[in-house]
Amino acid sequence: MYIVAGCLYGTAALIRVLMARYASRKQKESQEPAEKPSFAGFKKSLLAVLGLVISGGVVTWIFISDGVRDVAFSLVGRLMPLYLENEIGLSLFQISA
Repeated sequence: MYIVAGCLYGTAALIRVLMARYASRKQKESQEPAEKPSFAGFKKSLLAVLGLVISGGVVTWIFISDGVRDVAFSLVGRLMPLYLENEIGLSLFQISA
């Protein structure tokens, strides 16, 4: 597991370095001045990050609630015959028919 995580991290780092080198080379070729940081750009970036965080949280809760529902239905399916036999008093023949 650690090997896979290390490989993924290494790949991501390599891609990031290659992207930075490409952007640096592209900026030198175009001879355009770099964009200066501004509050409006910062606000736009923060809103984009906030949107990603919220959408990721929504998807996470969808997966969690789906898992809880799956476990609950699985337990109901497994425990219903025991309930019907012990509490209601039905025989196994009556339950299966």
